[in-house]
Amino acid sequence: MSGLKNSGIPLRDLSFIIFYFFCFFGIIQKQVIAKDDFIDLLVKIQKRSYHTVDSLKSLESTLWKYYHQPLNINQASYQKIAALQILTKQQLRALWQHIQIQGPLLSVYELQSIPYFDLETIQIFLPFIKIPTIDYHFSQHAWHQRMVGKNSTLQVCYDHIFERARGYQLAKHKNSTHYFLGSPDKLSVKFHLYNPHDFSIGFSGRKNDGEKIFWYPAKRYYGYANSTFHMGVYEKKYLKTLVLGDYQVSYGQGLIHYGGFSLNKSTEAIRVIRTNNFGLKPQKNANRDYTLRGIGTTFRKDHWEMTTYYGCQYLDGAIQQNQKTSQNATFLDHYKTPARIQNKATIKEQVIGSILMYHNSIKKYNFGYSALYQWYPVYIQPKEYLYNRYHFRGKENYNHGLFYQFFWDNLHFFGEVGISKSKGKGLLAGIVTSIWPTLEGTVLLHHYDKNFHNLYGKAFGVNTHNQNEIGIYTGIQWHITKQCIVNAYYDFYYFPWYKYGVDKRLTYSNDGRIHTKYLFSRQVFTTLQYRLKTKAKNLPSKNKKISQQASIAYQKNHTLFWQLQYALLAHWHGKIQAQYTQYHFDRQYQWGYALVKDFSHKKRKLKIGSRVAFFNTQGYNTRLYFYEPYAPGPPGFYRDKGFHYFLYGKYALMPSCKLTCKIGQIRYIGYSPLQAKKTLDHISGNTKTNIILQLHYRF
Repeated sequence: MSGLKNSGIPLRDLSFIIFYFFCFFGIIQKQVIAKDDFIDLLVKIQKRSYHTVDSLKSLESTLWKYYHQPLNINQASYQKIAALQILTKQQLRALWQHIQIQGPLLSVYELQSIPYFDLETIQIFLPFIKIPTIDYHFSQHAWHQRMVGKNSTLQVCYDHIFERARGYQLAKHKNSTHYFLGSPDKLSVKFHLYNPHDFSIGFSGRKNDGEKIFWYPAKRYYGYANSTFHMGVYEKKYLKTLVLGDYQVSYGQGLIHYGGFSLNKSTEAIRVIRTNNFGLKPQKNANRDYTLRGIGTTFRKDHWEMTTYYGCQYLDGAIQQNQKTSQNATFLDHYKTPARIQNKATIKEQVIGSILMYHNSIKKYNFGYSALYQWYPVYIQPKEYLYNRYHFRGKENYNHGLFYQFFWDNLHFFGEVGISKSKGKGLLAGIVTSIWPTLEGTVLLHHYDKNFHNLYGKAFGVNTHNQNEIGIYTGIQWHITKQCIVNAYYDFYYFPWYKYGVDKRLTYSNDGRIHTKYLFSRQVFTTLQYRLKTKAKNLPSKNKKISQQASIAYQKNHTLFWQLQYALLAHWHGKIQAQYTQYHFDRQYQWGYALVKDFSHKKRKLKIGSRVAFFNTQGYNTRLYFYEPYAPGPPGFYRDKGFHYFLYGKYALMPSCKLTCKIGQIRYIGYSPLQAKKTLDHISGNTKTNIILQLHYRF
């Protein structure tokens, strides 16, 4: 009894756990799993490799393109296959060598004979590729064929929250600039017309809850607060890419040009540490981070590739001191209040850049030089704090540097080095190697000076920006058997200068994870994961002044996660997830756990599903993250105590038109974080209910 009490889980909750598993587990039976739809595939890929918000949107666009225009695997380059971000480096190399030695694939069943290809990977990979027996090319004059046939999509999504937040109530008393202007509805529209190797036209707009749809050209507010558009032309002799409108640039390892494709640490210990040269890519989503608005071109001849671009966009910030300075220049995440709209599109930013790259696909290497210059009409002057003393200040900035990738035997080397106007330097270098046929390892070093300013870069690291950080990352992927795969990594890094919330120099952090996956059969598999993360944090003090060397302590987070996914009866699938965490800081000790049960059924035109989750944590420090079906994006988190449940359904009105509906509620027991503070998002009550409707039309 005392042991259970010390474990941090009350006995009444332990009895609930036992009841929960016996009621919902059921009998596991074998069946052939039907082909998943796009959202399910996206969620599976997210779980395999965690993405940031901006990288996820870019990945979603790439996968959506190939979902409706599958990639010809026999003609695709190594970089295009890697751009799907589904295969590991071992799988990529095995597939590439198989095609080079054995010739083009004749059937999808041939993938099973390629080393390192497991059935789950093949199931996720197949919807995005094709293996045609006869190559088919569009006629340059067959405009009708080029404009139709799964090339054009229209997606409309509506999301409504039933409970009214405090910001909507304050709208009745318009005596300040802090109230919500619009309705509690979210609305997004995305249209994309595309033909591979030919052209691309697209528009997207997003209205967040609390925002208003109206026309305000002075603030670059055209109906939607966040919107993008683009027109692109591809593969015209020496012209590889021409893009007008909104686009991203991705070369090297993202140190200077980040195109929304670098990943964060995840269960895939090897794949997350490197990026590929994706070049110019139109921005098909309403996300504006790391996005340029202007024109970009890429010319290619033989092994050489030259990219030049110009961007002119208006960032958000409060201009002060007679229109000469601003504390920041960025894209805000929402424009719900008059104060936010007042600071929208106030600072003009101009960016010009160029990349020269040489690549040799036969000898498997590439290297290049990249440069970027940006300038503003006002002086960027952040508010003075000790931790941001070396953050960017000024009216202009530039970066330039070198990047490389090459293969030698079973070794893959990659890296990038850059320098900014402040003379700060950034360095990233890594190596991936196959130690044994079933064991792959990697080592990655990164060093970012405290005064290194890469405003359009985001390479591998833990800080928001690549500065004030030095670290070493090591990882392995081990196929113990065909059924058992282990991924593990350890990342150690330290910060020479002060950080936000850490008023002391030379502090360190570390992060380690081990993830094991075991396949019982084609329909049943389980995963077990343990993670330990340590970082410094200021000790509570009554003295609010910043000290040169404050008292700190190191907080530790232990997290244990288990999942079982199975097929239950015909056309039914189930998943059970359990997660437990502990938080230690100074003399504080907190714990939390969550249980999640998912069911889904798919047959013919209809797919339905549900989730019931129970969570019990002791606060924000013990929050637990879980992915949601039909909610593409970073995983949501649970905190405090309560239930979360939802139902969703997807119906094919016709082969080219699908309607999705999802309704759910989160209900807190006792204390509710929804009403923790009197903010504009404060909700009176302990429930939050929303409904999502999505229409997807393909023509």
